[in-house]
Amino acid sequence: LAIPIDSVVGQNDPETRRYPTQYQRWGRFGSGVRLHVLPGASHYFINSHADELAAAIIRRAEEQ
Repeated sequence: LAIPIDSVVGQNDPETRRYPTQYQRWGRFGSGVRLHVLPGASHYFINSHADELAAAIIRRAEEQ
């Protein structure tokens, strides 16, 4: 796909603890990949960090 991919992870998520190197693998599926780490967030950050997630999405959309 000719689209950018954004990987969003929670800083305290044990499922994504290897994100600093692993997120780059998504780059083969798009035109580039960017990592967003939500400070203090765990795996289910949609409720606890919704504002930070929305801000990351809005920033990325404004760049396009």
